[in-house]
Amino acid sequence: MVSFLALQTSGGKTVVFFDLKTTGLASTCDIIQLAAVSGEHSINRYMVPEAAIDPDAAGITGFSVQDGVLLHWDTAVPTVPLREALTSFLTFLSSLGGPVLLAAHNGKRFDAPILTRQLLRCSLMQQFQQLASMFMDTFLLKTTGLGGGQGFVETSGGKTVVFFDLETTGLDSTCDIIQLAAVSGERSFNSYMVPKAAIDREAADITGFRVQDSVLLQGGRPVPTVPLREALTSFLTFLSSLGGPVLLAAHNGKRFDAPILTRQLRRCSLMQQFQQLGSMFMDTFLLSKNLYPMLDSYSQVNLVKHFLGKPYNAHNALEDSRVLQELYRCWNPIQTSVSRVTF
Repeated sequence: MVSFLALQTSGGKTVVFFDLKTTGLASTCDIIQLAAVSGEHSINRYMVPEAAIDPDAAGITGFSVQDGVLLHWDTAVPTVPLREALTSFLTFLSSLGGPVLLAAHNGKRFDAPILTRQLLRCSLMQQFQQLASMFMDTFLLKTTGLGGGQGFVETSGGKTVVFFDLETTGLDSTCDIIQLAAVSGERSFNSYMVPKAAIDREAADITGFRVQDSVLLQGGRPVPTVPLREALTSFLTFLSSLGGPVLLAAHNGKRFDAPILTRQLRRCSLMQQFQQLGSMFMDTFLLSKNLYPMLDSYSQVNLVKHFLGKPYNAHNALEDSRVLQELYRCWNPIQTSVSRVTF
């Protein structure tokens, strides 16, 4: 009889422990074996890789390929095509009956990037995301506090990465903030303000925000608002609660979000408190251009379609922040790449 009591859970998600055996020791290699366990449920699939198996990896894992047959310590093992293996893995996750948290040792740098790259390659990323899947790195568990309900919190150079977005009264860096939202792991912040400046018609058409009789409307419906200073103070409290210096990441942040946010912080005499948090900014627009120089467009909508294969509610600051975090996880940039677009 299956014991469902043995299933580990975290933040309402079922924890699935998984591991990959691969053709090499880099995050760009092919998968040879994909296995996962949750309670008494398990899955195990082998694949004949397209890439050659690196001698170092072969010495560690015992896998080799001879005449198109996968061998493990010279014994043939049954294999399936990559797409079939990944589809079976998604079926396994779905059978657990709810959102899952995928746990792997050194998952952030190795297993998660490899798995997501192969899911994208097989056009299965959207199905994976419908399971509300997130990753946890058990190697980093003690140092990043992943057991505290924050999910897979991104860090870079000793700073916690916070993905944020603004919706504003216009499309230039001198406009007012209407919505300020941020995400870090599973923690989020969202606040609306009635702006002093009039909302530009083009911005209104894009975001759906309008002001009528001093009430902020989105899509014709009123939304709860707070004064600008209260919203910014709450935002600083949110950043402070993350327990260390933060790196604020925004798409086109260098030319748009960062100048607007810092101008409003100065306007409300909150810049010193912001700086005391050790805060810096990162521009994911510049990051994506550096990482993937051959793309046709670097708009966030296009990047989400290209890398995540799904539509989303663009120009809602909270949703923009969440999906930007997903993109960053998919890219898994090294520290050097991040440093180049940090300011």
